[in-house]
Amino acid sequence: MANKTRIVLVDDEEILLTVITKKLSEQFEAISFINPIMALEYIRENHNQVDILLTDYKMPVLDGIELILTVEKINPAIKKVLLTAYSDMLTKNTKIPRCDLLLEKSILQSLDELVNMISTLIE
Repeated sequence: MANKTRIVLVDDEEILLTVITKKLSEQFEAISFINPIMALEYIRENHNQVDILLTDYKMPVLDGIELILTVEKINPAIKKVLLTAYSDMLTKNTKIPRCDLLLEKSILQSLDELVNMISTLIE
């Protein structure tokens, strides 16, 4: 049996994180963290087993962009997905360094769409 794709999810909104993790766990191995520092420690220790980082943009202590840039140094092969509630980041065609996918949090209204987008990222 092939190993499931392992996704590390990071968001400081616990309810949202729980909902996303539950949905992604139907198809992937989803590991969630409220604290980005704890997620970073996990990725450092397991960098060869993590396939995708899905992180919120705005978080205390360490924002999503800082997290993505740090993970890029640890293992550039990890795909990086940034979720943002700030739609102006998308309308301005903001380029986030080292980010494979930039999504507005409104996509979470259709969790199936999120699963589809992540699936295409790993193909």
